[in-house]
Amino acid sequence: QLAQAAWLLVARGARLVSYWHWHTLHSGAEVHWGGILGHDLEPGRIHAEVSGIGRQFAAAAEWLTDAAPDADLGLVSAHDSEWMMAFEPPLAAGSEGDRGSYARIVGAFGRAAIDAGLQVGYVNERQLPEADELVQRYPVLVVAGLVAASDPTLETLAEYARLGGRLVLGPRTGYGDDEGRMRTALAPAIVGAAAGVGYREFAALAAPVDVVRDGEIVGSAHGWVDGLEPDGAEVVLGYRHELFGRWAAVTRRDVGAGSITVVGSLLDRATLAEVIGDVAGSPDGILAARPSSVTAHSLTGERGRVWVIHNWSPEPRAVVLGRAAASVLDDAVFAAGAEVTLAPWDVRVWREA
Repeated sequence: QLAQAAWLLVARGARLVSYWHWHTLHSGAEVHWGGILGHDLEPGRIHAEVSGIGRQFAAAAEWLTDAAPDADLGLVSAHDSEWMMAFEPPLAAGSEGDRGSYARIVGAFGRAAIDAGLQVGYVNERQLPEADELVQRYPVLVVAGLVAASDPTLETLAEYARLGGRLVLGPRTGYGDDEGRMRTALAPAIVGAAAGVGYREFAALAAPVDVVRDGEIVGSAHGWVDGLEPDGAEVVLGYRHELFGRWAAVTRRDVGAGSITVVGSLLDRATLAEVIGDVAGSPDGILAARPSSVTAHSLTGERGRVWVIHNWSPEPRAVVLGRAAASVLDDAVFAAGAEVTLAPWDVRVWREA
């Protein structure tokens, strides 16, 4: 699992993996914060595993030196909205407001993208590029919980969709301005007109609410509801509830060369992954078939594309390759269509052959 963590960091662009501490401290508040060496200062299992990771990095260095992580989807992260939700949380934690509401909202969408087999790249809202560059970098962009947003930011998001991007908006996005003031415009401001949807009411959920497609229950909504009222958008999912049933749970509308999907709640994990997957389409991955416990991340450099394959399960799992691959850590070669069994907690590093 040490190797799993280290390789995941590298797969997402890390240039350094470091450890705290070199040896476990003998006094103070961190005497049980494990180091690479134990209290006896002798090399043991952890030292051997970290050394093994170093040897793997050395073997893969020529493939990774200039490689940058690939992304099927961009996930916008916004510090101002995080601070604002910490001050006035929309989600509950027991009888209190949850100061970690922003992380819960954005994390749910990021996890759904990974569940859908997509690679996620993070975009700082303060460093959002122009719309044309954004389309080139990320074919799909997810913006959830962006409660503090300037007019130029929201205009960029709408233009991103018009230029061909597939935009996904999550709860609370576009409700306030960049100073944290509640807007007088119909929410979500600016981008809502392009999306063909708005809302005037919202609610914190005390219990899950059934989510329906064509009258059939397909999942559940949790934590929050923005009462979406379509005005030109297609209703993808709705609610089964005596009050919330009047509103849409998910809407979608084609905009210019792209589209805008609006998600008004925190859907259950499987349903949100399906919504994100429908927007993004099938990822261009090296695996033709994989169980849910297996993830695939890639980096591309001058020498080509490298894939880091994780089995996050304590049980062996089999994958099927969609393209030929060769290991960068040893001499293993696999043909397209080959079935490969991954050991428990396994990590493989393959190049496309």
